[in-house]
Amino acid sequence: MTYHCADHPSFTSTDKDEACPECGNLLVDEHGQAAAAAPAPAAPVQAVRAASAPAGATPCPHCHKGMLEPGDDFCVVCGKSPNDGAKPAAAAAAPPAVAPAPVRTFPATLKLTGNLNGKTIDFALKQERVTFGRRGDNDLILAQDAISGHHGAFTRASDGSYQVVDLGSSNGTQVAPADGSAFVKVTSTPVTLKVGDKIVLHLNETANLQINVEAVKP
Repeated sequence: MTYHCADHPSFTSTDKDEACPECGNLLVDEHGQAAAAAPAPAAPVQAVRAASAPAGATPCPHCHKGMLEPGDDFCVVCGKSPNDGAKPAAAAAAPPAVAPAPVRTFPATLKLTGNLNGKTIDFALKQERVTFGRRGDNDLILAQDAISGHHGAFTRASDGSYQVVDLGSSNGTQVAPADGSAFVKVTSTPVTLKVGDKIVLHLNETANLQINVEAVKP
């Protein structure tokens, strides 16, 4: 069968898929019917690559044809590195060092005295917070197995007095008031200390550690 162009009848061909070289129209048969459906225009290569590229991919900055995924060292189309000719990214500035807060100290008005395992306790309260317990990172180290690692703490109140709190110790903390009244069990609620009070830490069934609260002589 012979096909021809409807607008240029002089052009004929036996290939039904051929287009007219003058107008580009598809050829029709003797009944005027198109021989083949018009092919869809080809998408630009770059658009095809972009559509098929994984999420996060970007065009090559050199050839603009290849698609680069994060971490790619070179473009598969032009072979160039995405960093060729580019300025290296500036290193992020290190955050400024934060100096530790200074430990505030005050003239000592109270000190703690006692004896533990033959060693004398003589510790002046000067800081806003003083921790005590068995572990070596305490301010006042009490090396005794029955005493908890972080047993308790002394804190300075706004009026300058010192208070004691228990930090969840296993065997507890008590204060024996200087006036001879009943022992006060220490919890997370601060108990204000006075000269003459005794801090009592239970060691075993027959022994307690008594820490005396004394005034510091001027």
